[in-house]
Amino acid sequence: MLLPLLLAAAGLGALGWFVLQPGPTAKDHLLEMGPLDLGQASRVLDAEQEALLDRITAALQPEYQSQVAALAGLQSQAADLRMEGILWRVLPARGALVPVEMELTVLGQYYDLPILVDGLYRQAWPVEVRRIVAETPKLGTATVQATILCRFHRPPRVDAEWLETEGADLFPDQPDLGGQALTDAARVYVLEAFDDASPGLEAASQANHDLVMMHLPRTLHQLPQSPVGWVEMVVVDGGVVISDEPSD
Repeated sequence: MLLPLLLAAAGLGALGWFVLQPGPTAKDHLLEMGPLDLGQASRVLDAEQEALLDRITAALQPEYQSQVAALAGLQSQAADLRMEGILWRVLPARGALVPVEMELTVLGQYYDLPILVDGLYRQAWPVEVRRIVAETPKLGTATVQATILCRFHRPPRVDAEWLETEGADLFPDQPDLGGQALTDAARVYVLEAFDDASPGLEAASQANHDLVMMHLPRTLHQLPQSPVGWVEMVVVDGGVVISDEPSD
């Protein structure tokens, strides 16, 4: 009951939490409520937050990115490919999910790429391969430079500074406790929403794995016939688009 109570007190809807923008306040709601023990509320919400963090395994938090990068390096070696580099990008939130993209570049024989791509799915976090590009530095050879774009997800970041200010305004007699309780409530809210979405991430990762591994061999077989020694496979709306030369 503590979470809905605090959300009602703040007058904030679900959309406000996800887009992390200040929303309207409704202090009149406080007049309709009984006394609220903010210290107890914060303690309970903090415990809920810890339980959710322990339960959620699908979220690629920033502190885990180095583990994913290290695993990608090991998987590249196992596929007899040389890892050239990794780039990370965080995309705008989509409801309860924040997409996190990893762009992996490797060098080696094109027929070893399916081993690496298949290995990228064998980790703790659900992943989808969104795009694969392979090009030959020298036409007529099996050596390629390949770029693999993967997508992970994490919960939205909570704007703690704004929430602490809002909580202090809502509970002027206990500004510190009010700000902390409201921040804890927001964190629990986004974690619960992400937890609800996690089964869908697992299912999407499995479907993406099946789709990519079905079409990747055909994509790579087109490389020798490409007029510029270049092929691309893009996953779009549950299907695959294959090209053998850049569009621009």
